[in-house]
Amino acid sequence: WYQRRVRGIDEGLVCDGYKDCEGGEDECNTCSRGAFSSDERIIRSTVILGVSILLVGMIMAANLYNLATIDYSGDQVPHLRVDRFLKVQLICHDLAMGVYILVILGADLRYYGTYCKSDMEWRSGSLCQMLGVLFSVSSHGSLLTVLLMSVTRAYKCVRSFDDGIPPRTIHITSAILVILNVMNATIPLIKHSFIQNIFRTLFTISHQNPFIKNYTEVSNIQKIHSILVSSDTTDLYAQLEELRNTTNTPEIFDYVELSLYSWSPVCIPDMFSSKGPGPMFVYKAIGIAVICAILLVISIAYIIIVKEIIASQRRIANGDQGSGVTGK
Repeated sequence: WYQRRVRGIDEGLVCDGYKDCEGGEDECNTCSRGAFSSDERIIRSTVILGVSILLVGMIMAANLYNLATIDYSGDQVPHLRVDRFLKVQLICHDLAMGVYILVILGADLRYYGTYCKSDMEWRSGSLCQMLGVLFSVSSHGSLLTVLLMSVTRAYKCVRSFDDGIPPRTIHITSAILVILNVMNATIPLIKHSFIQNIFRTLFTISHQNPFIKNYTEVSNIQKIHSILVSSDTTDLYAQLEELRNTTNTPEIFDYVELSLYSWSPVCIPDMFSSKGPGPMFVYKAIGIAVICAILLVISIAYIIIVKEIIASQRRIANGDQGSGVTGK
């Protein structure tokens, strides 16, 4: 976050999720909103907004049409059944991405002109978290489905006289991948201190708290340690709840927390930045490595498919030429 000193407000109070100035001046016109957003809008670029509207229209229309015109003939042919099953799965993932874009466009309209005043409420809210999960499930699900389609089609090209990979095997593999995909998307939202210590991107205690001093010289985690009974943040939520029950003003222990999906106003994680070696760095590194491996397998599969198509066309051409020679 880019921070600039606001008149009368310490730098430590700028861009931290709490509106200390009347009208929220310390949270508006002072903070970077990332590549997509601004203080006024979730989608600041008119070009990106126009492309998004066009894209969501095309995604929804094309996939609804594809879903309505699926060819159910050839049910007795195993590899055709498998291909149709994977096509339906891919359409569902693409429709989910369309829903994600539609909701983001709706949120942009909802907060038009005054987004910065609702930035923390939006990013820490349950809807943004669910959109993050939807984006993750949809994008990764599409990639995994394309992986299965590529492998099954490449196998059929190589083993042209075979029935292909059995449908039962594809169904089981697909179910396992769906479960792993949903688990990967939802784990960052589990309200357990150990997990949140990995995926938390911001945690700020209310400025109403009289026990927090000297905002400009200590980090957020040091402020948290200054009020906790124990220095062990793995029990953070329980400790804060205990402290709330010991006072007539529990609001002084209110907090703002941002998770992996709260990194940007469009509710998607930043997979390419990290504060350094640690659990989050390892998580992102593994994620990027897996995606690269999947893309490599898809590329190899399509190289095999293209080579087999070219070889098949050559065999057909040679056969035609041979027939012509025999005819003479």
